[in-house]
Amino acid sequence: MKGDTKGGTNSGADGSAGASPAVNPVERAVTLTRTVLIEAPLEKVFAYYADPENNPEIWPSLLAVGDLERSPEGYPQRWTWVYQMAGLRFRGSAEMTEYLPNRRTVARSRGGIESVNRIRYERVGGGTRVTDEMSYRVPIPVLGRVAERALLLMNERELETIHRNLKAKLEGYSA
Repeated sequence: MKGDTKGGTNSGADGSAGASPAVNPVERAVTLTRTVLIEAPLEKVFAYYADPENNPEIWPSLLAVGDLERSPEGYPQRWTWVYQMAGLRFRGSAEMTEYLPNRRTVARSRGGIESVNRIRYERVGGGTRVTDEMSYRVPIPVLGRVAERALLLMNERELETIHRNLKAKLEGYSA
């Protein structure tokens, strides 16, 4: 289970994935999907990654998470964030729209970047498979093809870095 981040955009039932982001040319919506295997118990991985307060530790462009509101059960419900993309700083808020412990989370962000992040957690032996599906609208109204492609590649690498950092953090070694 010493798998690295795998990637693509259109994951099949077998976990296979395509090679490039899906872009809707009308709405400028992008969906990235990546999967990583982590040699750590499902409960530990979920507890860490599903808590937005931990995300700045592993997500390089996520500068801050604040104003976290939790449900009476302690689940994250709403929070604010500051994110940097392509040298631009964005501020917004997020809401957890689905929270199934040790199975799945869905968070919707509004503000500077509109996005939905769906994360699936699966037990694999003594470890965990994490699949991230991030859908977002490109925040810059008019991009040339070259600049748009560069931004997409940056965001693909960002998600891969998040997974490498998550793996390193939870498996107990440095990225």
